[in-house]
Amino acid sequence: MIGFTLSEKEFDYELQALATGFSGKRTQINGESGDLHIAIDYGDTEISVCVETKAGRKASSAAVTGDDDWHKKEGKLAHPYRTYYKNIVKKLVFTVLRDFPEEWLPEGFERRLPVWGTMTGVRPTKIPMNMLLEGRERTEVMEILQNVYCCSEQKAALGTEIAAREAALLQQNEYQDGYSLYVGIPFCPTTCLYCSFPSYPCDRFGHLRDDYVAALQREIKGTAKLMQGKRLTSVYMGGGTPTTLSPEQLRTVIKTMQEYFPMDTSVEFTVEAGRPDSITEDKLLALRECGVDRISVNPQTMQQKTLDLIGRRHTVDQTIQAFELARKLGFTNINMDLIIGLPGEELSDFEDTLRQVGQLAPDSLTIHP
Repeated sequence: MIGFTLSEKEFDYELQALATGFSGKRTQINGESGDLHIAIDYGDTEISVCVETKAGRKASSAAVTGDDDWHKKEGKLAHPYRTYYKNIVKKLVFTVLRDFPEEWLPEGFERRLPVWGTMTGVRPTKIPMNMLLEGRERTEVMEILQNVYCCSEQKAALGTEIAAREAALLQQNEYQDGYSLYVGIPFCPTTCLYCSFPSYPCDRFGHLRDDYVAALQREIKGTAKLMQGKRLTSVYMGGGTPTTLSPEQLRTVIKTMQEYFPMDTSVEFTVEAGRPDSITEDKLLALRECGVDRISVNPQTMQQKTLDLIGRRHTVDQTIQAFELARKLGFTNINMDLIIGLPGEELSDFEDTLRQVGQLAPDSLTIHP
């Protein structure tokens, strides 16, 4: 285990994720000392990082942040000020863990080197894409990814290349003057082992769906007023699992969106049908009737042993049946979501999942690591 002691509770979540990426071991803030202990002191003009083993081996690093007391400065939580110092702290921790002498590491402690550097908790293309949209050259973006975010050269090149593709799509879509609409439905048949989204199992919270839909209608109306005069470019209804709603509840939500938002101008209207065990013919017909042109049927894996382990109470056959039903009812734009690296899965399991999904031939595929 890796233990942290922080002089102030700043960036604790991000630092835990970063340390876990190095070791794969559990981390704890201001708790047990652990196999490695990382102490961070947010001083008046300096941030110091010290890493120590139980045997007393230690290495430290520090960065001067300027003349002002940065962490007490008014507005310290505001972007970009906070982001700047967060990046400094994460790079310090990354560097000291990377350079900690191998022979000092505790027995059984296998150090990894995260190829995405300090870019935890963020889509790897988000940062380079924003820089490209600001007009920076690719070479400059790659240098920042390597020097500020500690990315490997290979990942910096990959992230920049994919970001350039995404930026081109955004520029086609009037992203500066338009907006995308997301509507969340926080109910699921069950809560999956890996899930960190707002999601509540229907067997305990399903009785709240009518109240939630009513509240959502009020929020849709209020939000629409704020967006008047801007162009709606895409709509995504996600969750949770939107198809935990009844056909009538789905119609109510979508028709309210269509009444108050200029849905006819949207480029794409996606509903994350999601869990195969929540998809029925009546619900798919309701979506078709309301003009939904893209849905997701999300198995996450086509390995039954894994589905049982992670708490997705549906079968591989149900995934296939739900997909084929959607095709039969006229959906010509179907996405599927997969997760790579689920507990207990080997490369051969994921290859088999890809083979089975390939036979269904979805129109797009999303891979979550």
